[in-house]
Amino acid sequence: MEYIPNKRKFSLADKKRIALEGLKRKRAYEEQLKNPERYYSERSKKWCKKQPVGYINPTIRAMFTDLKDCSEDTEAFKAARKMVSRCIQLEENGELTDCNVSESRFRVPGAGRCPLNPDGIRFQLFQYFVDIRGALKGRLPKVLFIAKAKEIYSRYCELQTREGKEPIKMSFSNSWLKTWCRDYNVSMKSPNKRVAIKPEVRKRRIVQHLQNVYRIRHFMKSKYGVEPEIIGADQMPLHRNESSQQKTMASVGQETYIKENHMLSRERTTALTVYSTGSSTVNCEFLFKGVGTRTRLNPPPNITVQWAPKGSYRLQNLLSFIERLPKIPFEMFPAKRKIFILDDYSVHVQSIVQKALLKKGYIPTLIGGGVTGDIQINDTHLHCPLKRKYRELEMKSMIELLRKDKETIPKPSKDDMMSWFSEAWGEVYAGTDLQLAAKQNLLLLPLDGSEDHLASQRLWDIVGEDITSFRGELLAAPVPKSFNDLMKTITQPEGVIIKDIGPNDEPADEGIEMFDGVVTDDEDDLGSDSSDDEREVEEIVNDEQGTSSADPPEPVSEPQPVDNDLMLLRELKEKLNECSSKATLSMKPFYDRMSNQLVMARRKRLSELDANVDSSHTQQ
Repeated sequence: MEYIPNKRKFSLADKKRIALEGLKRKRAYEEQLKNPERYYSERSKKWCKKQPVGYINPTIRAMFTDLKDCSEDTEAFKAARKMVSRCIQLEENGELTDCNVSESRFRVPGAGRCPLNPDGIRFQLFQYFVDIRGALKGRLPKVLFIAKAKEIYSRYCELQTREGKEPIKMSFSNSWLKTWCRDYNVSMKSPNKRVAIKPEVRKRRIVQHLQNVYRIRHFMKSKYGVEPEIIGADQMPLHRNESSQQKTMASVGQETYIKENHMLSRERTTALTVYSTGSSTVNCEFLFKGVGTRTRLNPPPNITVQWAPKGSYRLQNLLSFIERLPKIPFEMFPAKRKIFILDDYSVHVQSIVQKALLKKGYIPTLIGGGVTGDIQINDTHLHCPLKRKYRELEMKSMIELLRKDKETIPKPSKDDMMSWFSEAWGEVYAGTDLQLAAKQNLLLLPLDGSEDHLASQRLWDIVGEDITSFRGELLAAPVPKSFNDLMKTITQPEGVIIKDIGPNDEPADEGIEMFDGVVTDDEDDLGSDSSDDEREVEEIVNDEQGTSSADPPEPVSEPQPVDNDLMLLRELKEKLNECSSKATLSMKPFYDRMSNQLVMARRKRLSELDANVDSSHTQQ
């Protein structure tokens, strides 16, 4: 017989033969222990008992030909020792009876649902894990499984008590759960995919963005015979101690002490990464927290620097970035227009941003909230390896600083951050095939479907059928006659309303693209706002083409004098009414009293104006 580890090679008949050979040697071994042989030792000058040889190792060498001359320290010999022990135990328990032994059967009878015993508790806990992991997508802590194990154990104790048996005592702790996890191949893992929207909403938003990109590509290809270049930009948060959450090599069971400035891990910095599927090169950008009046920086040549009060992009920061973009002479060469992709961060959805990109020769397209992790190349192909490389460079530099001065806590500077980022970005960007990445994200797939095999299988399973049908409809439909007609076909992302904000207004921090754009209180105004913005974009497009879709303005009469005090009182009254409608019961009397005082002040102001008018008429 030959032993092959980690394979179900032995039938019940084989196990029966191994068990019988092992039991024969076990009985001989026990007999030698009772009546040991004696011999005279010349060294100690006395009669000694001869220690008998064990029964498991001789059984292995007798039953397995390939292990006859094998060392007892090898893995195969150790595995065979466990297997022989199990066979002997099965025979002693009476499980290898003659009626069950077969050359074709490999397992003893009793397979199926595990009985409610200490071993059954472990299996039922695993069944609970399989059910809850597949049904619920929430976090499953250890305490949940320990509580569930105690619940199953309590049922086991009740069953044993009803049958008049003494239940086996068990204790459930972290060490017990660790053993259970190892036996059932379960581990604690950090989530790497979080759901922000419903599956049907996710599908609609992905399809909507791809449809906009396909419309622009089809127009440029049919009108000018070129495939437009795609440029994408996205913010990535960084911190001066970015590697603070990374693990380190240490001895098991000992405290791990790290000398670093942990407070720097809360100092936010934003890096703006920009990619291009063509030959264009656009510098990345760093946005530091502060005003930068007393800090002199030396950024690398491929990085520009800006400052913001909270370390995240505001409207003026994004407009400054757009101002530095290369100007495209689209008036003379309309075929050189490029697609510019942004997510629906609250700054990106402002109409002034759309206008600035159009004036530069870029066609803005927005990605709906919650799907940037599916189709935005920055998130799917660049940011993960970029951060990994950046952290490696940061940790390596911190080790070098500690070697130079072991007493000082290493503190990276802003110039160090930009240097590490520049090196990491150069390596990641050069090693990424952006044309292939755009095809994997379905952005640059040919409209005839000749390269659909390059698409990401996960993404294709979600929107493949919808995209295939849309491409057929797009190719069959007439091509827009002008760029103005094309812009009318571009739809805004679901849940996003293009609105104007002032340059001093503060939108939410970067990351708001997980929510549905700008939220307004008055739903009746949504249609008018969106139509106004569409008219503004249309006017810009017409201005670029030398036409105007707006009607000539009517002559305006001479403006009438306006009393500023009355306007102020009217605005305050409206604000108070709005606050009173949203206030709690305890605050309503305060707002009502203030509103009455404003009414009295307005009446007094009107009486003063009337008195002044009467006096002027009297003088005349």
